[in-house]
Amino acid sequence: MRRRALAAATLAVALGLGAGGGEAPGSFGSPVSRGSSAIVGGAASTSSEDAVLLLRNPRGDCTATLVAPNLVVTARHCVSSANRAMTCDERGATLAGGQSGVDYEPGKLAVYVGATLARGGALPPAAVGRQIVHDGSPTLCDHDLAFVVLDEPLAPPPAPLRLGSPPKVGETFRAVGWGLASDATPPTSRGSRGGVTVRAVGPDKATTAGPRELAATEGACDGDSGSPALAEADGALLGVVTRGGSPRAAKLTPPEACRGDDIVNVYVSLAAHVPTVMAAFRAAGQPAPAGPPSAPEASCGDGGPCAPGRLPDASCAVGGARGASPFAALALAVAAALGLRRARVSRGRARQGL
Repeated sequence: MRRRALAAATLAVALGLGAGGGEAPGSFGSPVSRGSSAIVGGAASTSSEDAVLLLRNPRGDCTATLVAPNLVVTARHCVSSANRAMTCDERGATLAGGQSGVDYEPGKLAVYVGATLARGGALPPAAVGRQIVHDGSPTLCDHDLAFVVLDEPLAPPPAPLRLGSPPKVGETFRAVGWGLASDATPPTSRGSRGGVTVRAVGPDKATTAGPRELAATEGACDGDSGSPALAEADGALLGVVTRGGSPRAAKLTPPEACRGDDIVNVYVSLAAHVPTVMAAFRAAGQPAPAGPPSAPEASCGDGGPCAPGRLPDASCAVGGARGASPFAALALAVAAALGLRRARVSRGRARQGL
């Protein structure tokens, strides 16, 4: 157990993928590090990737992807004040840190469209959040996924989702995202890199990817939290990045800590979170995306659909304008552990990651 915890910890230490913060460079969960880079080994992103947006929260910057005109997906820790220094194992269990925090007020989440951003001045966002949707898990491991319903529809074509089949080992994708500049100022451009490879599909002990996660090779770095894995075959969104690193890189600072054949970046798989995806599209008033033929519909405490404000059960949670009771999230975790099909709780609570 001690060896497994150490392996997971060294994986996590080298790369903090979240948005701004005050941790020392190189510490795990440190989203802002001097010398950080958007997408290691990448090139300038083009307008064909404009579905990938800059997301600003009260702590700093992340990346989000437009999946419907008024809906984006990102990492859970990008929309809440979570403990981002998490150590996970291949079962999706939390060995240290990674507790979910209270959701930010949706109106304080802003998104920006385009491949470049001019420095200086108060650039108005393209839209701000209206509602946050996630699965209500009390921890981030295996669940670092959230959607934000926007107050305005956006023009870029949304990225398609691939929910009918999970990512496969050896499959390649394009990593696209925003990272902070070396002087810790807001980023000026979006990075993109093709040929990133799915190294493992969880549960995988070697990479600590949980059952609802996948592990990939070098690509993402500090400031790229929530950035997408876009399949090179068809451009479909496979997942969003949550954490990464390696034992060797634990002693380095970005971008050096993000480079190397031993780097493992962990993504949350959308195909493994179909109920949450469906709940988000309903909250946004959008048609459900195509999913697996037997995909279960997320339901609420009385068996009805998870419309905004409805009572969530263990399969779904819809976050409101503010984080709700932590006891509700605990009830969900206990229900899942006992194998209960339904947990009646009064509210869901936001949880977040790195």
